[in-house]
Amino acid sequence: MARIAVLTDSHGPENLEVIAKAMSKQGVNTGMHLGDHAYKLASDITANQTSRAEQTLIQLLQPTVIHEEALAGDFSEAQLKEVIKTHNYGRDMLDKVHAAELKQTDSIFKSYGVTLEAVLGGNHDRNGREGSKLPKPLSDTFGDRFLNGTVRDVKGHKVLGLSGGGSKPSPAQVLDGTMADDELRNVNQSAKWGRPVVTEETLDMLISHVPPTMGKGEKRENAVEHLKQYLFQRREAGLKSPKVIMSGHTHTRTIVSYNEELDALWVQPGTAGYNHNNGDHGSFVVVNTDDTTKEIKSVEEYRIYNKDNGTQEVEHYGTHRVDLSQKKLEDRVKFKSVKKVVIDGHKREYKDFRTMDLNHKLLQEGITLDYAKIKSAKKKEETLLHNLSLSQVYTDRVKTTFKDIIDTERRELSIEKGDEESKNSALNGLRKNVYMKLSDLAAKMFHTTYAELHDIDPTIDEHIHRDSMLFRAYGVREYDINSLVTIDKATRVDDFAYNFGSQLIEKAMKSTLKDWQSKILSGLSAQDFQAMAELHLSQKVERKWDIRSREEALQFWEKSNEQGLITSQNALETAMYQEKKGYKSKERSEDDLYKLLGAEDIQQQFKNMPDPKTVVTKQVQDAIDQGGYPIFSDDEGDYCIGKGTKKRLNEVPLRDGISLGDIRDKLRYTPMKLKDALDQKRAVLFKKGGDEKTYVGLPDEQGQLTGYIPLNKSEKIDLNNYEVSEINASEQERQQLSQKQIQEYLRRLQAQQGNQQYQDPQNDVTLGERNQPQNTLGRSNASGSGYANTGMSDY
Repeated sequence: MARIAVLTDSHGPENLEVIAKAMSKQGVNTGMHLGDHAYKLASDITANQTSRAEQTLIQLLQPTVIHEEALAGDFSEAQLKEVIKTHNYGRDMLDKVHAAELKQTDSIFKSYGVTLEAVLGGNHDRNGREGSKLPKPLSDTFGDRFLNGTVRDVKGHKVLGLSGGGSKPSPAQVLDGTMADDELRNVNQSAKWGRPVVTEETLDMLISHVPPTMGKGEKRENAVEHLKQYLFQRREAGLKSPKVIMSGHTHTRTIVSYNEELDALWVQPGTAGYNHNNGDHGSFVVVNTDDTTKEIKSVEEYRIYNKDNGTQEVEHYGTHRVDLSQKKLEDRVKFKSVKKVVIDGHKREYKDFRTMDLNHKLLQEGITLDYAKIKSAKKKEETLLHNLSLSQVYTDRVKTTFKDIIDTERRELSIEKGDEESKNSALNGLRKNVYMKLSDLAAKMFHTTYAELHDIDPTIDEHIHRDSMLFRAYGVREYDINSLVTIDKATRVDDFAYNFGSQLIEKAMKSTLKDWQSKILSGLSAQDFQAMAELHLSQKVERKWDIRSREEALQFWEKSNEQGLITSQNALETAMYQEKKGYKSKERSEDDLYKLLGAEDIQQQFKNMPDPKTVVTKQVQDAIDQGGYPIFSDDEGDYCIGKGTKKRLNEVPLRDGISLGDIRDKLRYTPMKLKDALDQKRAVLFKKGGDEKTYVGLPDEQGQLTGYIPLNKSEKIDLNNYEVSEINASEQERQQLSQKQIQEYLRRLQAQQGNQQYQDPQNDVTLGERNQPQNTLGRSNASGSGYANTGMSDY
């Protein structure tokens, strides 16, 4: 019997040594990693600066106002060179740190007698860019063990590996050089997958970073849909499904199941990482295969627990027995609990290669709040951005502190209770321990003890001191612990929510971030923000008035965080600026701009791309031809059915500022009358509960309404000739935009026809205006909590 260990989504080095040690102790000498080795590959200062520069670069390279003003010469060469200099420093630092981390990963496993024989890259991982003189982190470290659309023999098993795919990892990453799909640079990892998936005659194992499906009818990421369709095409070609499919990316606990949709055993090892992990444990698996048939006989599940004392524990949690000959699907995989501790008390140690980043040492200097001593606007902004990055570091520390304590107490309760069900009241001891540990740490932060506080004033109860310290340190109280660290119903500890306690963690993080941002911003005046904003301002305008409102000045400066540069249009909208008299700009050609930004390769891609209107017109025409884009007409003209109202064609946004009305003359279609749609069963009549009006609705293939409008008497529709249904759908269901449902319908049609051109929601013409990247002070990110990049939701 062959034994192969599999891990995925390690997101940093913290858990790697204890995993390698556990594998070795269990007699395993061969492993596979399914990608997302990386977490943070630079200091937070560099990551934020680079992210800002990346967003600016995207604006400069695409048809935006910033692009137009750059061509007009309204941004100086120095401004543009600063953008590309910052971007390239960060990008190259990410590659250097990632290469060092991956070499360490390989070395750690080999030191325990385990060889990673198949290694994938995930959407967080980097393999450098074409033409770079730097090492390619993945391929240079692992050689032919790094798989992306390639096959390798692993212990006698034919293994096909598919790397990358998926969306941009986080705001603090740079797409240039990652394994994520990158529309700007025309990088589509799944282009490397189709041929081997569809043509390789036998596959013992298919390993992929992204999952092969998000569930029947569920669509989330292009790469997942491409892989699913390749597997369907494989089956249609008469080839058997792989004996097992293994994937990562989704950050769940271990899942082993037979998937009927794919007709294959599907193993998800679960996230192995300490970082970017909502759960109370990391995990990896060991698969055991039959020497002759190469089929999976069992999957051993291992869990890694990180304790609040800095030690780690590994438990053989259980074994999933596999028998695909069973007729009943639920009998094909059976779980047997083991709960045997393999390693205990392992000290968590690792090397942090981010010290290679010159900005890393700035984190040791701490936050500087005395802006008055800083004279130049440039230095002030550097200090402000440094401070904001440090607030992110401090917020991340709060997360790990709270999570380690909650996870430790949960683990202790699990050992105590075993398989016994616990009610919420049984968690009082756990909550008390969490409260005591956190309040002890809070006292240490203020360099005191509760004994000292008692000596100062014996009349004050210790509990009051503890609650006060806890609030001062983290912005939460004992009440929050008791109300947020809970369960809804009696259940086993192991069946608590995977992210048990996360609401408390998020509250503490948001409070910490808000507190620090308030302190960081309070020392800056409206004049300071305006002067910092002008560092990024178009040369075409000059200050007319000082911005008196501090809030307005802050918002003006935030434009530079959001889009990197501030256009003359942005400035004139404030009414505080005017165009310079006699200003003469020095225009740049497209060639000059792309050369200055070092983006000639992207320019060539754009030259080869069709005009956006042409692309949009073709997409809409295809939809019309397939019957998936109904256009109606009345006495006032043509329209689409939207959310309760008729949308005239010029009111239907597509993408890149193009409306349906803009391309109407290029389309071939015959508008319908509502009566025709009713007669053809393409529309239905209904009444909402408690509403006397009759509505016309468009149902999708599942019979759910995708759009509706009130029926007007001018349509002259005799209700006696049609069935009128009573609809009690939720408001959310009733008000889904028809455009979104049409998009889903088109995708289903494409899937049926083997068309692989799936669209991301932000690029789909049926979803309206394209969302521009946001990179503001309170920008959206993994945690949803401003600058803190907690990694609590994205993959």
